[in-house]
Amino acid sequence: MAQRPFTLVLDWDGTITERDSLIAVLEHFGDWPECERLGEQLFRGGITLHEEIEGQFATVTAPLDAVVAWVVEHVAVRPGLPELVERFRPVVVSSGLH
Repeated sequence: MAQRPFTLVLDWDGTITERDSLIAVLEHFGDWPECERLGEQLFRGGITLHEEIEGQFATVTAPLDAVVAWVVEHVAVRPGLPELVERFRPVVVSSGLH
């Protein structure tokens, strides 16, 4: 019997990255107390995940280029990722970033 092909699907934050990059950006560039307040609203069912992320990232006022440069320098991917990508060509998804 022939093997069926499969697609490996991975989440970006906390799966590929060692630490959640969205949280790291918000801690460094955002209004962290406001971000925590929005997180509490999400957990109480007062807002959706989309509303939480949108509200949290509205507190980031740094230029996109500065944020991207900081992420490239400070967000680490897990050891072994290059080998995993080479072997399985995974699809990467994220609920927070495009």
